[in-house]
Amino acid sequence: MTTIRPAYRALKIAKWITIVITGLILTIIITLGGLYVSDPLLVYKKELLSPNQSKRLVLVIRDGGATTSRVFSLYVFNKKPELFECLKISLSRPLFTADHFSVVDFTWASDSKIVISHSGLRIFRKRNTSEVSLQLNERLS
Repeated sequence: MTTIRPAYRALKIAKWITIVITGLILTIIITLGGLYVSDPLLVYKKELLSPNQSKRLVLVIRDGGATTSRVFSLYVFNKKPELFECLKISLSRPLFTADHFSVVDFTWASDSKIVISHSGLRIFRKRNTSEVSLQLNERLS
C-alpha cells in the first residue's frame, strides 16, 4: 500500500501542473489574438494617425452592460502597434471615457491636440497628458 500512495500523489500533481500550463498557454494565445478575441464586450474599434504620423488615436467602443448601451474610450499609442496592445488597452487608463452619446466625431487638430465633437455625452474621464490635449465641442441638435 505504501508504494501506491506516492504514485497516486505524483499523478495528481502532474494532472494539476498540466491544467495550469494549459490555462497559461490558452491565456497567451487569446491575448496574442488581439482585442477582438480577448474583449467579448468590444463593439467597435477605430484608429486614426496623427498629422506627423508619430501617434495613433484608438477609439474603442464596448458594450456597457446593464447600465448603458455603449461606452467609448480614447487611447493614444505609438504609431507602430505593439505585441500586447490588447492587454495594454485593458490595463491602461484612457484619455477620455463617456457614454450616452448619439454622435461622436474625433480628429487631430495638430500633433498634440485632439478635437472631440459630440452630442449628448455623459463624460466619466477626460485628462490631458504632456503629449496630447483634448478639446470638446458640443454639437447642437
